[in-house]
Amino acid sequence: MQKQQPRQRGSYEQQQPRGGRYVDHRRAPQKRTPPPPPDNSKFKKSGVEKYKEYDFKGAIEDFNKALEINPMDANAHFNIACAYSLVEDATKSFIHLDQAVAYGFKDVNEIKTNDGLAYLRVHKRFDKFEKNGFRLIKEKTEK
Repeated sequence: MQKQQPRQRGSYEQQQPRGGRYVDHRRAPQKRTPPPPPDNSKFKKSGVEKYKEYDFKGAIEDFNKALEINPMDANAHFNIACAYSLVEDATKSFIHLDQAVAYGFKDVNEIKTNDGLAYLRVHKRFDKFEKNGFRLIKEKTEK
């Protein structure tokens, strides 16, 4: 039976490798992957189905439930913006379209051509909204 050599103490440079290799764990931090976003696909799917059946109020309810689960879902914000536009609620549609862009929705062509946003595109505030990168303009409040 071989005698095991005692482990040396001191700086990392003085220590001998074990098992033929040495890894300094202090200098190689473990990368942590962020947790996956909560699953809201059930409500998004039912919202899209209701949207296709022209049940826009039902679709809005389902998209709101999806946003309760994951409030940073850009596609859910875009879908609910389309639904609000179709029921001619421009204010809520602008808010959700702004949120969609803020959370990473980048398909400008879809915003400019989607039939669901037709009401929003003819709205008087849309030109300023578009020039501002599809973001709402924060109004300054006087003190």
